[in-house]
Parts: sequence; C-alpha cells; structure tokens
Amino acid sequence: MSPVSGAASPGSITVNGSGFLNATAVTFGAIGAGTGLTVLNDSQLSVTAPAHGAFTGCLDTVDITVTTPGGTSTTSVSDQFVYYNAPAVTGISPTSGAEGINVTVTGTCFDSVSDVTFTPTGGGASISASSFTPISETQLVAVVPAGLTASATYDIQVVTPGGTSPAVAGDVFTAA
Repeated sequence: MSPVSGAASPGSITVNGSGFLNATAVTFGAIGAGTGLTVLNDSQLSVTAPAHGAFTGCLDTVDITVTTPGGTSTTSVSDQFVYYNAPAVTGISPTSGAEGINVTVTGTCFDSVSDVTFTPTGGGASISASSFTPISETQLVAVVPAGLTASATYDIQVVTPGGTSPAVAGDVFTAA
C-alpha cells in the first residue's frame, strides 16, 4: 500500500493485492471503515482512511482488510498501516544562542523525526537545523543553523509523519 504510514487523518491510501474487483469495504483495524472506496482494477484500489481519533500513545499500527462478496482478506505484516500522533515540543535548552550550538528539545511523539525547523515567530520561511540527533521518543538534540537573524525569535518545531509540532511558548529560541 502507499503510503504505509501517516498522520491521524492520513487521507487517500492506495491498496495493492488481488481479487479487488467487487470490493465492498476496506477496514483499518479497530479504527473503522475507510470511505470513498474506488476499485482501480483487480489488484488495486483507493480509499480514504478514517481519522484515528484519540491516541493512547504516539503511534498505532493497524491491519487493513478488504471485504468482497467472497470474504475478508486475512491479515499479515504487509497489510499494516501506521498512524502517527502529532509531535509536541514542551521545552528547549538553552533558549538562546548562536549558530552551531546544540539545543536539547523535549516533548512528545518524536517518532521518525524527518526535520527540526527554526521558524520566525512573526511568520516567514523556516530554516532546518544544521543537523539533529534523536535521543528518545521525548528528546532530541538540534544544531542551530546558519542564517538566523540576531536577536530574532524562532519557534523550534519537530516534523514527523504525524505532522509538525504546533508553535508554543516553550519552543521559542532567541538567536544571538
């Protein structure tokens, strides 16, 4: 399937398999049935995944099953879809500094981090950290990038398959 993971409301998913011509439903584990089922051919269909709802953790892996008049597909490791909860930043240390320093970022749901950005608090283009090192699901270290304006403030935001952490008071960094 494509994609194999996404945010709490992942949108359209393409499922590959066989015997799909008369498919009547696609179910995402206990989350529920998909909507907008479109059979593309006997081996491929498209469906809008249901929104996850409340998470008890940072990610949830579910089996996708396809129902036809002949029955429901069996589950396997190849039918799994991973819902990711959105990350959140709760604090940074230090809260100010110059290019090249390490900033420890704490928060939640730092699973599969793809980027850490410094976004001007008044709006504007984000600048990716020079590098970042995940420590755990709740902590990472980001290196302050070049190009920040001295004395300006930036929201440090974490990007994962679950989305981008919202800007909060605890993520504000002042460039030196």
